[in-house]
Amino acid sequence: MNLKQLYILATLRTDGELPQTLLCDLMHTTQNTVVTWLNELEEADYVARLRDPEDRRKHNVAITEKGVAEIGRAHV
Repeated sequence: MNLKQLYILATLRTDGELPQTLLCDLMHTTQNTVVTWLNELEEADYVARLRDPEDRRKHNVAITEKGVAEIGRAHV
């Protein structure tokens, strides 16, 4: 896990479920880069991507229990 992915987990732990596009803005990077990081986090079961109930084309990202445990081990 890289520092940016750790930051994503810390942000989700603090702020709760967020739109994927907002994570791009917070990370000051492109959608493609964030998708790559989220793919790795999702594969490790640290985050879950959920369809936005108001707009099915959009995704929200939530931290999982395993992600909360991982961020706790990092002492962030």
